[in-house]
Amino acid sequence: MGDIICINDTFSQEAREIYEKYGVVTPYLDGIYSCRELVISRRGRGFLLNEIRNPKIPIGEGESGFMVEPNFNINRFKNIDGTEINENQIQELLINQKQLIER
Repeated sequence: MGDIICINDTFSQEAREIYEKYGVVTPYLDGIYSCRELVISRRGRGFLLNEIRNPKIPIGEGESGFMVEPNFNINRFKNIDGTEINENQIQELLINQKQLIER
């Protein structure tokens, strides 16, 4: 997958408060990024970006809680040429990630 551009840098008040508390940096509108990893979670699919490396933050509470690096929903981005990120690109990214893990 090539470079992607952020088309939505608006976060909820709750998310902004959590991100501020833990020092999380978010992508900014019209910023150009490259995908480091595709994350699949209960909230959908998100990108970890090469240009932004955030600390892990707590998700969940009590014994079911764990620490994760925040990712950013793929719908916040488009390809650099303005086209939608498509399923073929997602599948290619997943295959590349799997190959890296298997090495």
